[in-house]
Amino acid sequence: MTVSFFVPGEPVAQGRPRMTTINGRPRMFDAPKSANYKALVAMLASKEMDGREPMVKPVEVVVTIYKPVPQSWSKKRRMLALAGQIHPVGRPDIDNYIKAAFDGLNQIVFQDDRLVTRVTATKMYSTTPGLSVVAKELE
Repeated sequence: MTVSFFVPGEPVAQGRPRMTTINGRPRMFDAPKSANYKALVAMLASKEMDGREPMVKPVEVVVTIYKPVPQSWSKKRRMLALAGQIHPVGRPDIDNYIKAAFDGLNQIVFQDDRLVTRVTATKMYSTTPGLSVVAKELE
C-alpha cells in the first residue's frame, strides 16, 4: 500500500512542549501552532486513506518540505533558491518537521511511527510552500 498527499501552506515544525500546572501537578501540552498543524496533517491523511486500515508492516516515508523564499531576497538570489542552488539551512531543523508530520500520521497512515524503518527527507525552497508525504508499506 502507498499513500501520497500534499499539505498546502507553510510547513510547521514540532514546537517545544509547553508546561502548566493543574492542582499543583505539572501538565505538558503541544504549542497551539504545532497541534493545529498536526490536526491538519491528520485530516488530509485520513481523507487520502479513504477508510483503509493503517499500515502494520514496516514503512518507508518520503517527506519533502517546501519552504517559501524570503520576500526580502533579491530577484537573483530568489532564482538561485528556486533552482536548488541555495538551500534552506536555517531553523527549524528538518527533524522537527518530520516529527510533526509523523505525529499527524500516527494511527491513520501507520499504526505507530515505530514502524517507520526508512525516512528520506528534503527541505527546499519553492513558490508553493507545503509538505509532501509519501508513505509506502515495505514487504
